[in-house]
Amino acid sequence: MNDQVSISTANIRGAFGAFFIPGMYTALWAGFVPYLKAKLSIGEDVLGSMILLLGVGSCLSMAIAGKLVESFGCKRVVLLASFIGMVSLAIVTMCPTIATTTVALFFFGIGVGLSGASANLQAILTEKVSKKHLMGAYHGGWSLGGFAGAGVLLVLLKNLSFSVNESIWGLLIILFIAMVVVSQFMLTFGSDPNAKVTKKSKSPLSFHPIALIFGLLSFVSYLVEGAVGDWSALYLLEDKGIVIEEAVMGVMLFNGAMCIGRLLGNRLGKHLTSKQVVVGGYLLGSIAMGLIVFLPGH
Repeated sequence: MNDQVSISTANIRGAFGAFFIPGMYTALWAGFVPYLKAKLSIGEDVLGSMILLLGVGSCLSMAIAGKLVESFGCKRVVLLASFIGMVSLAIVTMCPTIATTTVALFFFGIGVGLSGASANLQAILTEKVSKKHLMGAYHGGWSLGGFAGAGVLLVLLKNLSFSVNESIWGLLIILFIAMVVVSQFMLTFGSDPNAKVTKKSKSPLSFHPIALIFGLLSFVSYLVEGAVGDWSALYLLEDKGIVIEEAVMGVMLFNGAMCIGRLLGNRLGKHLTSKQVVVGGYLLGSIAMGLIVFLPGH
């Protein structure tokens, strides 16, 4: 009975890369939003509609991510998601019209959603097979990637005076090469190879009531995170009068703070109850959002 599948330290690090690299290229999108608005000469209403379709693409891809990972394995789906996301973002920087940009953003949303879902599914399998608690570190890796992505973009724009398109294209090429390399260490399977029995749900809509509550909490959390990711740079630029380079720095610091919070989550859980951590996190986030709105930009 020694046929249990095990994973190596390299597999664990490969799963971390599946969070870190998408975190970097989503940060590039956050920094690009003000430039996109200026390039297309559009208002917040049109921009909001375009971003809405980005979210639709993301939701659709998340809905099928489980089946794709189960059928093709983590490695292939993560690579596919990264390819769709990065190529779509590169196309966004070149699109001359609202219509073509919106289509590209829809596919960018598909890439981002599929990247996030497949990375999380891989993390779950990695935890199950390795019997280690890794999810906090993995989610911290996504935020760390966002911090690094915004930081590198800031250096290219402010210190090296690169154009926005040159900066984003160069980083996307480097990131995709990095993803191809890192993917060699990712899990090739898409379901727990050590599971003896696979339980099937009675219905695709059969949820435990507690799952609905946590689903609602996740919805609220990611509603705020999505708003920051899509609108923060533009808000700092237009409403707070902060120059674009420093607005990108705001995105970088947000991801850095989120990384710290995610990495501290497991440690705090050893000293506080889950309820205290969750409620405290929501209160801290609410206070911070209030300060952002009412504090002056200068």
